[in-house]
Amino acid sequence: MPTELMDRSMLAEPGDAVEFITNILQASTEYSIIGKNLDGDILLWNEGAHRLYGYAPEEVVGKANSSILHTPEDIAAGRPQEIMEIALKQGKWEGTFQRVQKSGERFPARVVITPRRDSSGRPVGFLLTWIMHGG
Repeated sequence: MPTELMDRSMLAEPGDAVEFITNILQASTEYSIIGKNLDGDILLWNEGAHRLYGYAPEEVVGKANSSILHTPEDIAAGRPQEIMEIALKQGKWEGTFQRVQKSGERFPARVVITPRRDSSGRPVGFLLTWIMHGG
């Protein structure tokens, strides 16, 4: 049985749980939270990610691949794929690497990448999180 993450009364109305989670993501301005599928397509982008990277959600959600956030050197070396494979095998990957903002500016980020799974346990994507410092 899955762990209860919220009070079941939140599920009384169909949109209540979604609205609650959306509000949490919008309020998490000091935490960058990005969701992507297995191909790296960005599916979720909170206000913290907007502040950190400079992209508005409407610029990236359903439109961009997370490769825009990696340095060309890391992409050429296959580092993003390597990190995702480690996260799938070990349940998470945590480390520091260079990221790229919309402006092209680079910055070091300590990132935690965890696999997202469907109800049968198959991997469907990843969640990337980190705390912004000095933001």
